[in-house]
Amino acid sequence: MTFQTAVGAILALIAGVIFNVFPLMQKSVLNKMPDMKGNLLASYLSLAKSPKYVGSIVLMFGGGYLYFISLKFTGLAVVTPLMAFGMLALVFGAKKYLNESLALPAKAAIGMLIIMPVFIALGDVAGPQQVNDMGELINWLCWGSGLFIVLFFMSIYFPIIWPINIGFMITLGTMCLQAFTLSFDFNNIFDNMLQNFLLLTGTIAFSLVGQLLLVPLGLQKLKATVFIPVMGTVGNLATIFVGIVIYRQVVGRIEFYAIGILFGLISIIVLGKFQSGPEQPQN
Repeated sequence: MTFQTAVGAILALIAGVIFNVFPLMQKSVLNKMPDMKGNLLASYLSLAKSPKYVGSIVLMFGGGYLYFISLKFTGLAVVTPLMAFGMLALVFGAKKYLNESLALPAKAAIGMLIIMPVFIALGDVAGPQQVNDMGELINWLCWGSGLFIVLFFMSIYFPIIWPINIGFMITLGTMCLQAFTLSFDFNNIFDNMLQNFLLLTGTIAFSLVGQLLLVPLGLQKLKATVFIPVMGTVGNLATIFVGIVIYRQVVGRIEFYAIGILFGLISIIVLGKFQSGPEQPQN
């Protein structure tokens, strides 16, 4: 593993923690609000007046910056599985802020998450390759957008679809962001200006809209300990597929990488199913 890859991996771990902390902050605010399905504009304005909620957004952008740098250094196929390590923050934060107890299977999942980054590092994954055919990327984005629309209407009747759909939507934004990190050159910022602008617009449209507008709607309908692991599972599977298939990241030691991926996915599923114990009264 090169020094650059190691730095990218560390940044990914930190970003993973941040991406699991800020939804907990948001959930604690949303629990005290009326159902958002009424006047959405009034609900969003109410959230904007909450210092804790605004702080969670600032934290999200800080994590997003670290995520951007880690993608630049290591690529999706490495960054995405490592992000699952941040689920530890969800486990302990949910106990403290949402009064949810920790079941025994979740403790086993914690151990797997601690071990998981070691196997990812041993997987010896090559860096991402730039996509030269933008038509291919646009084609993937169109198919993904169609899937999002279908799932959006399904989520009206099945709340569990919310985190699944948001996971897909954020993956589309990540797809654009990875292409942007490969195309953008800090030393020649005017190169590929139009292409970079469109990629950055796609990142904002998919990722930020998903995080800022849709996450509060879905997070209010489900427990954080269900919503976040499900969204993470879908996001991990989809972005790993993107990294390997679209950005052609070659896995040098598939056996180690596969074990790491398996540990991460099993842990997230277990946390989503068993983590929540009997809810305690809020203080």
